[in-house]
Amino acid sequence: MVSRAKIVPPGEKGLITTGPSRIALLLAFFAIYVVWGSTYLAIRYAVESIPPLVVAGVRHSLAGLSLFAWAYTRGYRPTLREWRASLVLGTLYFAIGHGSLHWAETIVPSGMAALLIALEPIWIALMAASISREERLTRETMAGLVLLASGATGEMARAYISSFSARSLWSLAYLVVFGSIVTFTAYTWLLDHCSPTLVSTHTYANPIIAILLGWAFAGEVMDARVLGAALLTLLSVFLINRGTGKQQDAEIREAEAA
Repeated sequence: MVSRAKIVPPGEKGLITTGPSRIALLLAFFAIYVVWGSTYLAIRYAVESIPPLVVAGVRHSLAGLSLFAWAYTRGYRPTLREWRASLVLGTLYFAIGHGSLHWAETIVPSGMAALLIALEPIWIALMAASISREERLTRETMAGLVLLASGATGEMARAYISSFSARSLWSLAYLVVFGSIVTFTAYTWLLDHCSPTLVSTHTYANPIIAILLGWAFAGEVMDARVLGAALLTLLSVFLINRGTGKQQDAEIREAEAA
């Protein structure tokens, strides 16, 4: 991943444009590998004294508003269709998905929570295959097989700032700035400069980082059972991605042949 030079077509301003530098790529991958992996430990610390859905709501609300304000100042104006899509995505992914994650870390270790999140591609493949004839379970795939919520559950009413510990507040701040703003920005930037397959490798790194940090700083167990579960999870994700990639390649070849 080195800096790349690209010749601009005649008539456009300039002669040569330079691709992203090696340092920029390394920092971006560090963000989605290590920083994203560390958010599971930060969530554990945050929910020690702050209600979990409040953590998720504050985290994504502040980060989302910050990113939207930045995009708005650069001329971005979302359409009504994009607002509707964002509402659906925000409800399913952030409110339900991340809300459940924050709540689960009041019970299970952060490393185990990261492993459960890593199973996401398996559930997506199963649901896609069940509702679409175009999405088929390949052999490899088969082998691999809030925000508003905090108010509705009453957590916001039970949240007293005086009871929040300094570690929880610092962890929440870390989640807002680094766990959401920095990592999501790095993720979307990488999708514009690298192949999606390469960017998706963070799926394998995040659970490993989470398990190591939970073991090193929170005293979480890292025995043969945990390591075995980690290996099986990562193998499943690998097979799912491989099966999905083969199916997409076959569809592209069929379309080109037609």
